[in-house]
Amino acid sequence: MTYSHANLSRRRFLTASGAASLVLAGATLLPAWAQAPAPGKGGVLSYNIESDPPNFDLLSNTTSRVLDSIGGCYNGLVQYDPLDPNAIIGDLAESWDVSADGLAITFKLRQGVKFHDGMPMTSADVKYTFDITRDPPEGIVSVRKSALAAISAIDAPDDHTVVFTLNRPSPGLIAGLCPNWFSVLPKHVLEQGQMKDVVVGTGPFKLANYSRGNSIELVRNPDYFDPDKPYADAINVYIIPEQASVMAYFRSGQLNIFEGMEATLAHEAERDMADEATVQSAPSLNAIALHFNLAVKPWDDVRVRKAAALAIDRSAAVAVLFKGDAVLGGMSPPSGTWALPDEQLHAIPGFGPQQAPDAIDEAKALLAEAGFPSGFETRLVVRRDDRFGPWGVFLQDQLAKVGIKVNLDPQEAATYSESQKAKAYDIHGGNLSIAVDDPDAIFGNQVVSGAGGNYSQIADPEIDALFLAQSQELDPAKRKAMSNELEALVLGQYLVYPVAFSFRFLGTRNEVHDYRLHSQTNNNRRMAGVWIS
Repeated sequence: MTYSHANLSRRRFLTASGAASLVLAGATLLPAWAQAPAPGKGGVLSYNIESDPPNFDLLSNTTSRVLDSIGGCYNGLVQYDPLDPNAIIGDLAESWDVSADGLAITFKLRQGVKFHDGMPMTSADVKYTFDITRDPPEGIVSVRKSALAAISAIDAPDDHTVVFTLNRPSPGLIAGLCPNWFSVLPKHVLEQGQMKDVVVGTGPFKLANYSRGNSIELVRNPDYFDPDKPYADAINVYIIPEQASVMAYFRSGQLNIFEGMEATLAHEAERDMADEATVQSAPSLNAIALHFNLAVKPWDDVRVRKAAALAIDRSAAVAVLFKGDAVLGGMSPPSGTWALPDEQLHAIPGFGPQQAPDAIDEAKALLAEAGFPSGFETRLVVRRDDRFGPWGVFLQDQLAKVGIKVNLDPQEAATYSESQKAKAYDIHGGNLSIAVDDPDAIFGNQVVSGAGGNYSQIADPEIDALFLAQSQELDPAKRKAMSNELEALVLGQYLVYPVAFSFRFLGTRNEVHDYRLHSQTNNNRRMAGVWIS
């Protein structure tokens, strides 16, 4: 089957109304992007991020700060439609064809595409990028190689054709290539080493300046393959840790986009700025979670992990941390296609909608059985920011109820990122980060042996085998059943403890048009079609 700019729909983690993004009650009936006149060129987009990226390397990083900063500098083969998060369209690939047996995908590339340094982009760059990603040589870190495990070979028969040969059918692979992390990198630059300080892509914007701790400036790429885009002259990304300060800049118009709005500020903007701005909301694909380092005692003991889970009041986490703007869940986004049914999820102790009355007593008994009748001390690493700092304090308080004394270690973003990669923690309070609502993405980067996002260091042959089986199952109903079985296995062993999926909020002043919030913001960072009136 051939797809051309593909109109390829998928079911996503959607709101109850069926829309992946909505305008909060009290704002105009339709968001600004739906009411706008014809787009025009000019102006500067300005938005916030909480902290600096560790570096600019797309291969080794997991923090969204990287794509928040320079996502507009790159293109991938395919992408989610910026204005329709439920559709997959071409990016550098004009079309693609999946063989009848599902074992080959042929991409036809755009012609005349150039990298920012003037070199042409060809199939050789695509092949080199994805070969490095799936099978990195010694000294190269690739945290997403497991996502490409179904690919056995990549061929470039001519400058504008790339063929992925698969070792098994992989129904989730095309969707898995959509996140902006899977951008095409220049072979001639990447051959010199990982691109930590160098940004050379084909994207609509080019990196012009980076002032660490202050701002990142992107400017229009005059040689972009779409001559009508980008519309904006530049993007200014300001590094502002405090949400209150971001709100002040957004109110004054110094920022025309407010990224990652806290729920309370989103409701405040909806109430006070209805004539000046629009607030969009979408359910997140990321959950706050507690990751246990199984290589560190006593977290290798399932009784200790279960005790920690029982100690945590999940409904209190939603109330305290998100003021109610979050949904309890397991590993799969709760309203998505693959979610574990509530009756199965709630049957696992510690995953019910309310904390069980005897949960604390049971947790203490489990710790005593494991040899810790008086509890123990442990080190919890979190990122120091407005989102995860409070999560760390909440976990410290909850675990103390059963005698687990948490030494809280909040870290600046770059240090935190290195701690994640090195697994330098006893337990880790962070995200369960999901790129797309598909089992390959939900589990592949989180629980498969050696995966980049496997922060618990899980290495279980049964989990790996079940993951592989679901990944190649073409019958959706059978695949869902296998996905549910895999999720129940992971949660029942308390290998990771996801708590709640929050809602995302995005504020845009009325002069900003055609910027739509996606459930996973990493999937909409190019901004070529966003314009300013």
